[in-house]
Amino acid sequence: LTDVEVHTGRAEDLALDPGLRESFDVVVSRGIASMRILMELTLPYCRVGGMVVTLKKGEIASEVVSSLHAMEVLGGRIRESRGVDIEGLRDGRVLVVVDKVKNTPSKFPRRPGLPRKHPL
Repeated sequence: LTDVEVHTGRAEDLALDPGLRESFDVVVSRGIASMRILMELTLPYCRVGGMVVTLKKGEIASEVVSSLHAMEVLGGRIRESRGVDIEGLRDGRVLVVVDKVKNTPSKFPRRPGLPRKHPL
């Protein structure tokens, strides 16, 4: 790969860096948390007009519905969720695509731990 930079740190902290905040066309995440938390950790990196793509496991329809408020607050809007089969994995996965439609308020993401303790 060429033209690649590596940044180490917490997503909550790095998203405050003006060189990283709202600067990426596509932000990709594994399903490491609920959609409400993932939106707070990923949408601040995505530019308006870009998208967040998250890979989730299992039946996630209710999780997506419960994250719609967080998406709205953070500047996102659901585009689609689509089941995908990945070779070598027994359980199906779902790709959730969220469009970035407006800027994320500067107070997000909140400090480490708060998104998990008090999800939007």
